[in-house]
Amino acid sequence: MPAGAPGLARLGLSGWLLISGFGCAGSHAEADRPVPSLATSEAAQREFRDVEERWASSTPAGRAAIEPRLRAFLAAHPHDGRAPLVRVYLALVLLDQRHFAAAKTALAPLANAPPGTTRDYSELAQAALLLAEGDARASRVQLEELRGKLIGAEERMLYGELLVRSALAEEHLAEAVLDMRWWLNEVEATDVSEVKLRVLGYIGRFRPRELEEAREWLLRDKAASSAAEHTLDSWLEHELLAHLVRSAVRDNDAALARRLMRVNARELGDVATRDALERLAGGGELARRVVGRTVGLVLSLGAPQARVRSSELSAGVTYALGLPESARDPEAVRLLVKDDRDGMRAALGALASEGASILIAGVDDVGGSEAVNFAEEAAIPVLTVASVQRPEAEWEYAFSLGEPLATQRSVLEAALRREGTRRWVEVGFDPGSASCVNQVDTAGASRFPVTEWQRSGVDALLLLGDERCSQDVIEETRRAGRGFELALGLESAALAPDPGTPGSIVFVRAGAFPAEGVPSSRDMPNAWYQALGQDAAALAKRALAPFPIETVDDALIVAELHTRARDRLLSTTVKLRTSHQDGFAGQHQLPRELRPVVRAATRSP
Repeated sequence: MPAGAPGLARLGLSGWLLISGFGCAGSHAEADRPVPSLATSEAAQREFRDVEERWASSTPAGRAAIEPRLRAFLAAHPHDGRAPLVRVYLALVLLDQRHFAAAKTALAPLANAPPGTTRDYSELAQAALLLAEGDARASRVQLEELRGKLIGAEERMLYGELLVRSALAEEHLAEAVLDMRWWLNEVEATDVSEVKLRVLGYIGRFRPRELEEAREWLLRDKAASSAAEHTLDSWLEHELLAHLVRSAVRDNDAALARRLMRVNARELGDVATRDALERLAGGGELARRVVGRTVGLVLSLGAPQARVRSSELSAGVTYALGLPESARDPEAVRLLVKDDRDGMRAALGALASEGASILIAGVDDVGGSEAVNFAEEAAIPVLTVASVQRPEAEWEYAFSLGEPLATQRSVLEAALRREGTRRWVEVGFDPGSASCVNQVDTAGASRFPVTEWQRSGVDALLLLGDERCSQDVIEETRRAGRGFELALGLESAALAPDPGTPGSIVFVRAGAFPAEGVPSSRDMPNAWYQALGQDAAALAKRALAPFPIETVDDALIVAELHTRARDRLLSTTVKLRTSHQDGFAGQHQLPRELRPVVRAATRSP
């Protein structure tokens, strides 16, 4: 890699760029261009005018097509007064094509050119060549010698980009931002929007620490800016700050969030953004605070499936805690709720900082894993209803109530074999199954390949998706007049009492779920994640029963209370809906036996 390339490569900018066409082609007056000596003949003057018109009207990528005319002019009029400018044009076109040696040859006769605009333009092209060859330092020296000399709008556009890229190549990132400031303020007003787009492309690749340093440099330099420069300086500062805010929220960087909170609140974005940053700044410290007997719940808002599960989970939790009636009891367990729009870790951290002693979070593999990692890093008990696979030795503060899909599949497939079923297809969210993600484009179209299943001799459907997906499958098979045997996973098991099909049914029972018959909403949860939420909250409520109702801020006492909550979860017992066991029994994954239940086909009267 050339000496000047590491900085550009690290920023994802190692590729060259079209430099022969900076600015909007044809948008600047002829007077803005370098003015060489007059042509020595009418023919030369006519040919040069043609070259200039084509140069001005061509797009940057299209200027390669002018190369033959440039060479023809130089061959026919090598001593013409306009030949030096044509040589610069040729060098820039060759640079765009990465023909560096040829570009150097084209510029060589201009080394001793008399002072003037064409000489300055040739030195600008030479600086571009040096940067392209990887010698950013030499390019920078050349550019500094040209500062303030360039007149043409297109030349100043190119000069600003080369300044920025040479600083980036040497990893002088804060200095590059000051060069961006110069660039914005020195180009023509018609070119500012294009420069802004390029600047955004560059600063979007900076690391947060680099952006912070660059912003500090800019603020110092901005103090001496003129009134005319102030508007563009303010725009650049705003974009640097906006990138920092997005980085903090995206990366859950609590330390960065706390530094940004020192900025005037109005500069941090809209109210939602400021609130997200504030929650992250507070939660990132994983504040060890306990406010009475408090449980925290995180709702996942990402995929539609996660939103449905979160809704069910919330219903189960509030039911188990006796809400809203229990809210009037000062000794009852309180519930705090956050969502994961700013990330799971930010939500969990915010709940912990507001005093929750036990947290409930994670309805899918990703959210569950993040919740478990948070629990172990923060030493705060977290109950996840997702199935998280993790070595037993690594569980200390995290607990899982989830049930692996693979276990459900194994139990149901074994039951189907015992019933003599020969061929079945799986419908669910796993790759390789008929997907619940499928949607129909037109009314009346089939979401699932029922006809194909019939032709291939399928006897049963293994429904491992959610209840809504399974209902859709059953309805489509009913409309098609084909009755398949059904095998229902836990998310669909509530359909077992009345599936709407006469075929035989196999479903999974976990503890007392699903209930016999059609359950009452105040008696037995009829959705799997609602039942899990009820069990999680029941365990948390029992574990927190002996806790003080006062607020505790002392770090040592709070840490002791979190450890006590963990120990209570390991040993507490309470009647559960989703397990035959009445607690974790010293384990971190809820013991559970899955039992297949077979219901024979119903006969028509």
